[in-house]
Amino acid sequence: MIKFKERGNVSFSNFRLKEHQCDYEPIIGLIMVKNQERWILQTLESIVNICDQIIMVDTGSSDNTVAIVESNYNSVLIKHVDWKEDYAAMRINV
Repeated sequence: MIKFKERGNVSFSNFRLKEHQCDYEPIIGLIMVKNQERWILQTLESIVNICDQIIMVDTGSSDNTVAIVESNYNSVLIKHVDWKEDYAAMRINV
């Protein structure tokens, strides 16, 4: 669930509840990573409840990032892409 502050009001409103079935465009979380074993679980935990699908693009990790995700979040789709020194191009090609 995403909450946002209403204009001129201190209360929060529910933007969307994942568990409700309705016609909507799915929210897909896309994370590009390399050697993020220290932070990947915290990152995924922060978005798992609001995304319908999560895609993690690993750009050549040499640590346990991929193994950690595979053992804790088996629903995350993991793609492996060779890094190119052009961040904009990397986002488009994923």
